[in-house]
Amino acid sequence: MKTKFLTLVIFAGAVTLMTSSCSFFEGKGSITTDNNSICSNYKNSEKSELEVGLVHEMTELYQNQSRLNNDSIMAIRFDLIALKKFIYHIENEAKKQNVSSQDLGVRIYYARYPKKVTWSPGASYANDLSGFLGNSITEQYEMEHTLVMIPTRKIGSTQYDYNPFDTTTYNLGLTTSYNQLSDGHNPRKILALMPSSESRNLRKNHGEMYPPYSIGGMKFSH
Repeated sequence: MKTKFLTLVIFAGAVTLMTSSCSFFEGKGSITTDNNSICSNYKNSEKSELEVGLVHEMTELYQNQSRLNNDSIMAIRFDLIALKKFIYHIENEAKKQNVSSQDLGVRIYYARYPKKVTWSPGASYANDLSGFLGNSITEQYEMEHTLVMIPTRKIGSTQYDYNPFDTTTYNLGLTTSYNQLSDGHNPRKILALMPSSESRNLRKNHGEMYPPYSIGGMKFSH
């Protein structure tokens, strides 16, 4: 009797592992398990690598031909966890709408921070940028170039910008209606990722720009 019970326990444990453990799905990418979690395991996938010499030449070409000086932004760093959270929300919300991960992506827009006057409490972008104020480093972001990451979904043969948290964007992407910046009461929000302050009062802590953060640890800088 004890043997049968032990066998049953072992079998149940094995089934649980097979249906919920990411380790079981080695090399199969992102998979939705029976408990609705997303398993990402790319152990057997090809690594993305570049020759060091190529990276040196590409960064030098940009820095030299763009006439960057010691105060110009040369790099942006994101915490790995921030990137994983961003990707998770894209994939998890798409999964709820039965959208395959194969049709998802991220588009990176080159951008520039607005004037500091728009960051202040009560101003246009206080909700997202007020945490930059009072920080001698992040206040230097004013009018500097940066980047903004936006989720994309493949519809037909076109990759459309879309908002995973707004099902109206799943078929047509961010249509012209998104040019309306507010619904009349609150600013319109979309899932996006950009560098931001380390302020504890800011809801985001997504990354830093170099400079004004110290470039001491950067290998590919002039």
